[in-house]
Amino acid sequence: MKNIPIITINTLNRCFESGGENFDALKSINLNIYEGECVILKGISGSGKTTLLSIIAGLDYPSSGEILVEGEPIAKLPDRHLSHFRGHHIGMVFQHYNLMESLSVEDNVSIPLIPMKMRIKDIRDRVKKAMKEANISHKAKQMARSLSGGEKQRVAIARALASNPKIILCDEPTANLDRANSYRFLEILNELHKIGKTIVIATHDPIFQELAFEYRVVEMENGKIIGAGIK
Repeated sequence: MKNIPIITINTLNRCFESGGENFDALKSINLNIYEGECVILKGISGSGKTTLLSIIAGLDYPSSGEILVEGEPIAKLPDRHLSHFRGHHIGMVFQHYNLMESLSVEDNVSIPLIPMKMRIKDIRDRVKKAMKEANISHKAKQMARSLSGGEKQRVAIARALASNPKIILCDEPTANLDRANSYRFLEILNELHKIGKTIVIATHDPIFQELAFEYRVVEMENGKIIGAGIK
């Protein structure tokens, strides 16, 4: 782990308006996440962890404050440039997988690479490597709709890895998995940590206490960080 922040968050706030009333989802968040580190955003539903993860991913904008990802102030980027930045620097693993059910595993994994205007051979090489890292190569030609929940999660991981991002963001990644597949997910995280990926996980699943490597828990409640420490 390098002693430089890959993600820097300064006095970040996110306010939503609903029914004429304002709701503060995030309140004065200050957080540094370092290259090669694993950080778990922990808290019950409504604590703000998913909102924070979405802002780190560039899927949402803060109402005020600053966020830098690899030194880039992403909140100030226009949508077109933000999409390009996200495609090259960030991989996302969603709770509900977000796969194209009518496409094969390898086609799903290739989707993030299409806007990058890469050569077909380079795309195939990237997809092959990502499927191997996620242990889903044996299902390459199978349609996503026919996969089990655990297999779909591995496809989602492969898709997140395809662009070779430094940062992997996971939103409640074990919420739809049984215990056996949740433990398999931990094994994949262990491999990602070994190759130096920065990993940020939003979860309230206690299974992540069983990770085989050092990680940091950032506890959230009512939109605030209430504690942080190494485990």
